[in-house]
Amino acid sequence: MTVSVKINLIVIANIGVFRNEKIIIFDPAMCCSTGVCGPSIDKKLLRVATLLNSIKSHGVVVERHNLTGNPQIFVDNKTVNRMLLKEGVEVLPIIMIDGEVVKTKAYPASNLQDVFNTDLNNKGVAIKEVLNLVVANFDPEQAAAEYRESVVGPFRGKLPKVVIKNMEEQLSGSCTVEIAAFNEFSSFITDEKAALEYDHIIFDTAPTGHTLRMLQLHSAWSSFISESIHGASCLGQLAGLEDKKEIYKNAVNTLADAEKTTLILVARPEPAPLKEAERASKELQDIGLNNQVLVVNGVLDVHDDKLSDAIFFKQQKAFKNIPEGIKSIETFNIPLRPYNITGLENVRAFLKEDNIKLNNEKINTDDIPRLKNVIDDLYNSGKKVIFTMGKGGVLARQPLQLQ
Repeated sequence: MTVSVKINLIVIANIGVFRNEKIIIFDPAMCCSTGVCGPSIDKKLLRVATLLNSIKSHGVVVERHNLTGNPQIFVDNKTVNRMLLKEGVEVLPIIMIDGEVVKTKAYPASNLQDVFNTDLNNKGVAIKEVLNLVVANFDPEQAAAEYRESVVGPFRGKLPKVVIKNMEEQLSGSCTVEIAAFNEFSSFITDEKAALEYDHIIFDTAPTGHTLRMLQLHSAWSSFISESIHGASCLGQLAGLEDKKEIYKNAVNTLADAEKTTLILVARPEPAPLKEAERASKELQDIGLNNQVLVVNGVLDVHDDKLSDAIFFKQQKAFKNIPEGIKSIETFNIPLRPYNITGLENVRAFLKEDNIKLNNEKINTDDIPRLKNVIDDLYNSGKKVIFTMGKGGVLARQPLQLQ
């Protein structure tokens, strides 16, 4: 007898809020400050530039330093300098929030709109190519706008305009954004209707200090409300929080319930990401979230030349010296894949196969000169200054002077 099981799945990306925090990105050598230039624009860098512009428009301080344009700051920053000396330029880009390294070697991962090639909203969009799959993006700014309107809307036309304006100003601060975003997250995770409608709910959110603070808000805000009488900058925004305390408490209880929730920490097989995973694991455990597993992504299984040998043994050393705090956590490895995880074909293949597409195109030359021959030829030509053009290379658009 064959039993057909219908599985409904919703995947939600919870976009963190960076209010009152400073983001610094140390980029690899690029042709310009953002890398978005030239005849062929890297879509990944364009997405990063667009995202950062959006973040800056909301008052967040964002700095970008390009190894080509400002190499001295890479030396002056002790943390960045130490990482470069230890791991080389391959560690770039380095992303820091309030002086803490939160990501290395890659820009923030492709968002779900890139992965599924679909425009998303915070309500959920059905993916046509996958039966019973719904995907949503939680946008804190959009959530805050909806939250403001839910509070102010009923009074429009009933109260004087000056009062409405004052209400909107009271609900325009960073507190409102954080409350609205976490309120949407908490409401969904505790929604009995959603629990019945979906068999699995996946939340994609980074375990940064911000997220961890939000998880503790139900207790912190309870004390704040009971102790604050006047003069608090967030009191107006928190006026309706009393009704939400139970929801926040239930959300954390749901996350801590091993029967309902599994927390998946994702790292790469390298010392810094594994150390960061240990830190996140401990901080999650400190607030009662112990139901954790570790997924190590990008593990090289096959090595057959000097380069792959070096990567393989470097990864194995990282595994051998895995931090004590995550040694006992159940761990799963995902092999290094030769493709970006965008598009449904690659999403389906990600956990199962390399999905390699071989290119049979041959180089149209019989003679490939060695680097020494190229340098000798340049020297013998009598040219004194040579400009090398590249896409983000160390010498991209850098004048090379031959003495």
